Amino acid sequence: MGWIGGVTGGTSAAIAAANAAKKREEEAAMLDMLKHQNGAAWEYKIVRSALYGFDRKGKIQAMLEQEARAGWSMAAKLDGDRVVLKRPVAMCAHDHELGDDVDPYRTDYGSQAAILVGVLVGLTILLMLGIIALVLFH
Repeated sequence: MGWIGGVTGGTSAAIAAANAAKKREEEAAMLDMLKHQNGAAWEYKIVRSALYGFDRKGKIQAMLEQEARAGWSMAAKLDGDRVVLKRPVAMCAHDHELGDDVDPYRTDYGSQAAILVGVLVGLTILLMLGIIALVLFH
């Protein structure tokens, strides 16, 4: 039984690593294209939300309103959990005026860590209950 779990866990990790690498490549290609099209007058960043948070109504708009305070606007939506933002490079000179509650270079939106930990704990509990049920009722 441990061997099967190891293979499944290893396979899941390999799939997750491949997906992460694919996303990084996609992000790099998008940023290169935008920089080539728009020149050096703009800077870009990618903001991420856990569990496709930007697909939920109002979530992307709320994030864009917050980011607009630092001069950022949407350049592209990659998918439900990644949005590319841009702003004029000249806006950097005003970052000190934003206040402590605004991080002009944040790249995470929402409580990603808490959500992911909750999901992982829930899945672990379900897996353990399934194993217990198999052992007891087999």
